[in-house]
Amino acid sequence: MSIDLKMINEILPFVKKPGRYIGGELNLIRKKKSNVSVSMVISYPDIYEVGMSNIAIQILYKIVNSVKEYRCERVFAPWLDFEEKLRDNNLPLFSLESYTPLYEFDILGFSIGYEMLYTNMLNIMDLGKIPIFSKDRDGGYPLVIAGGPGIFNPEPIADFIDVFVYGDGENAILEFLNVFKKIRNMDKTKQLNEFNRLGYCYIPSLYKKYKKGLYTITDVKKRVNRKLEIDLEKLDYPEKPIVPIIKTVQDRITVETTRGCTTGCRFCQAGFIYRPVRERSIRTIDRIVDTSVKYTGYDEVSLAALSISDYSELFNLVKLLTRKYSSKNVSISLPSLRINSTNIEILKMIQKVRKSGLTFAVESPDEEVRKRINKAVDNDQLISIISKVSELGWRLIKLYFMIGLPLSYNEEIKIENFIVKLIKYFPKININVNVSLFVPKPHTPFERVKQMDLFEAERILGYLRNRFKHSRVRIKYQNPKMSMVEAILSRGDRDVSELIYNVFKSGERFSSWDEVFDYDLWVKTAKLLDLDINKYLDRIDPDLKLPWDFIDTGVSKEYLKKEYEKAKNAIATENCIYNGCPGCGVCDKNIKNILAVNKKASEHKILEELEKLNKDKIKIGQENLMYVQNNIKVKMLCRFKKTGIYKYFSHLDMVNLFGKIGRKAELPLSYTEGFNPKPRVIIPFPLPLGVESEYELVEIRLDRKVNPEELVKKLNSVLPNELMILEAKLYNDKKSTASKSYCHDYFIDSNDVILVLANLNRDIIRKEDLNSNRVLSGFDYLENGIIIRLFGNMSLKRIFNIDKRPDLLNKIRRIKIWEVIDGKIFSFI
Repeated sequence: MSIDLKMINEILPFVKKPGRYIGGELNLIRKKKSNVSVSMVISYPDIYEVGMSNIAIQILYKIVNSVKEYRCERVFAPWLDFEEKLRDNNLPLFSLESYTPLYEFDILGFSIGYEMLYTNMLNIMDLGKIPIFSKDRDGGYPLVIAGGPGIFNPEPIADFIDVFVYGDGENAILEFLNVFKKIRNMDKTKQLNEFNRLGYCYIPSLYKKYKKGLYTITDVKKRVNRKLEIDLEKLDYPEKPIVPIIKTVQDRITVETTRGCTTGCRFCQAGFIYRPVRERSIRTIDRIVDTSVKYTGYDEVSLAALSISDYSELFNLVKLLTRKYSSKNVSISLPSLRINSTNIEILKMIQKVRKSGLTFAVESPDEEVRKRINKAVDNDQLISIISKVSELGWRLIKLYFMIGLPLSYNEEIKIENFIVKLIKYFPKININVNVSLFVPKPHTPFERVKQMDLFEAERILGYLRNRFKHSRVRIKYQNPKMSMVEAILSRGDRDVSELIYNVFKSGERFSSWDEVFDYDLWVKTAKLLDLDINKYLDRIDPDLKLPWDFIDTGVSKEYLKKEYEKAKNAIATENCIYNGCPGCGVCDKNIKNILAVNKKASEHKILEELEKLNKDKIKIGQENLMYVQNNIKVKMLCRFKKTGIYKYFSHLDMVNLFGKIGRKAELPLSYTEGFNPKPRVIIPFPLPLGVESEYELVEIRLDRKVNPEELVKKLNSVLPNELMILEAKLYNDKKSTASKSYCHDYFIDSNDVILVLANLNRDIIRKEDLNSNRVLSGFDYLENGIIIRLFGNMSLKRIFNIDKRPDLLNKIRRIKIWEVIDGKIFSFI
């Protein structure tokens, strides 16, 4: 049974960002519980803004809901203020789509990006009224499953998870749900044995543990393989993804161009666990982008890959997309590019709409160390490319370094000299430097190396921070203590689960967030448990069995050993896309790298598309077409309502939403100028969170006239009912509505009058007769409540004790905004 929204409404006024917890996004999928046979709730265990930026969540959500009889909803980690209110009111954590408590779902699935999310995962289960330990959950509770890169050493969280699922999830999740549907009436032990028949599933409770050397090892009787999808072309992709209303970390369309990477950076776990490389064709990517732009209203497309520079058709792909979409003010963004001349030409293309900072993952300023880690970056090429992007107008670059890489030394001096050289060469460019401590990860050539000592890491970071304190170089770094805990969790065994559970019970949340992370709690708890955490940080003997050895990524252990020997001798391993096979073990006659450049069947269609665009005189070097019609800009003033859950979205959220809605409705929006053009949308008179309104104004500038009735129709076709446009008109006044003198009326229902008036600041406001067109500030009684009128410089927070009683805002509704001219009031619209 869903939680009554009224109960949720009672706690939302007390939290900082209520929009995280109420759903209501564009392209949301809702299904009736009575129409499905299996219900699942999925989570990326971080705050909403981070979780909704995770591609896997969007993919799984789309895949599961594409099956009529399956229902998939979402939940994310609540921030501390919301958790407190849930616990104080004994409310269970619930899903965003239907406000259903987590314990009522058949399956709770976690997509775990990395190890520092473990405590949040436990908190989500606990708040959802689901027992944390697998042994304590019988068939009456949801089956708890987990996937993602953060489970490739499953042992630290094996006591909490029923089933680990490995590999590509698109087909795996449907196969898993099909099995579940057939066996759901069995007892839990029989269910788990059935899932154990799937080669990509690991069920910890079916195996015994034993002590071997330093570690507690699980005696798994099978090799757990990845579910591997050979051809991305055959996999469904969310072309109409959910569009959040609050701003997220990746607030844009993200298109996965490539899965897997064979660059072979020896520190990078993802580069080994996602092999081989599988690319989508230009034609498929173009189709995804085209549909996504149409149905989301986003004005930026990010081309995602572990190594976007290695996408075999990158130049042609960017050329096609920029030619098609720059005139629509849709920009193309890329992760960090490898340093070469071809990518300069790509940067010239993508800068036409927006120009963001450029990121260079250098890792180390020492060329020999880069050879050891198999990172192909040349210092001279870096200097050359920064020089060229400076000429193109970029004024910010970002550099990423790691300290503590194997076989490195004098790192702070080498980083310092490298940065000083850049400062000298490029006096007009600002430099952001991000430094992190290397964490040895399972299934990499460096899985057994020692992590740098904490004292040494803090010394290096302190040196760099002080060295560039008064300069245009901004030094940022991840807390090295956080990296120490990450290493413990990355290479931990089953004994670490007790540590995770106990720090969680002691209050640890959001272990990847500086303002919450408590390193001392981890250390103190480990001592209380008599757990030697240093064994997880130290060098591991080459002959010692590792807790994660039964997980088979396809890359052979022998290959990892050879790569480590090459690292010691600074010998590079070439990328197998361009050179011969190095023998990692992944590929066979069925499994191989599949590149877009080899998909010749659609090549002629791409060339035809490019030729058509040329005939339409859309050229790469052409100025952005958004300025062509600036001389006939018009303003439209719209009145809309803001009711229901949308009263909890902020003023800035609403401005961003109307920009997306305007694009989705295909309005001829006018854009600002500069490096980061935005639609010219103004919501002039913001409301506090929690106040409903029947009278909100939005001013939208267009590049050509649109009939007001047609505008209303277009916007309402994509807006939810609670944000419906009520009327619109051409607005010829040269001044923005935001610059006008105004007053506003609020209504309080008779049931709430006594409570509201008890908190009224009567020194500011007094009773007046408001039935005139004179400008008055006061309140008056109506038959069914009271009406309060405020001057523009007065706010609800001023006249009520809102800091102590934020819930009062729930009882107030705006009903009118008046323009004030010469002491009299007039309706804006």
